[in-house]
Amino acid sequence: MKSLMKLGVGGALLALAGISNATVLDSKKLTLEYFYGLDKNTPVVTYFKGNFFVGPAVEFLADPSVYANASVDFSDTQITQVFATSFAGGGSVGFFNRISDTFGQVGPFTSFTVNPSTTVVGFDQSRLSFDENNLFIDYTGLSYTTGQKLVFDVAAVPVPEPETYALMLAGLAAVGAVARRRKSE
Repeated sequence: MKSLMKLGVGGALLALAGISNATVLDSKKLTLEYFYGLDKNTPVVTYFKGNFFVGPAVEFLADPSVYANASVDFSDTQITQVFATSFAGGGSVGFFNRISDTFGQVGPFTSFTVNPSTTVVGFDQSRLSFDENNLFIDYTGLSYTTGQKLVFDVAAVPVPEPETYALMLAGLAAVGAVARRRKSE
């Protein structure tokens, strides 16, 4: 009976280890870049490039004096951009945002989609793309007014936190100890 109880405890620890508290973006360090370019991979003029940690506060506040015409807020699986100015788009000039996992803290991105709560008319999935380490937003010809927002959903392969590995090792050790004791009995 005691062996079964110990085996149950070991199994519970292994099960808990499987419940990873891995996050997609929360507490990760990323790079945001806003640039004019020929395409998403070829910046010609970079207006802004900076590193930041995703946390509970708004990561970037609008400051039109430095080309930041919108606030950008990151959560674990969502990016929300709220425009503080209006812009009447037009033209074929390419303006892009690139959000990069420069520090290797996020697992490979697996999707990047427009959330239905987006209020900018004409912004659709064709303006988004991604690869394993980058999210791209194409603003070319886009018009928007003050208060409108873009909302994106992000998914990536979760990278387990160190606590997850420790819990898994404890579970394996418990299962190993129970097996060893059963073998010696």
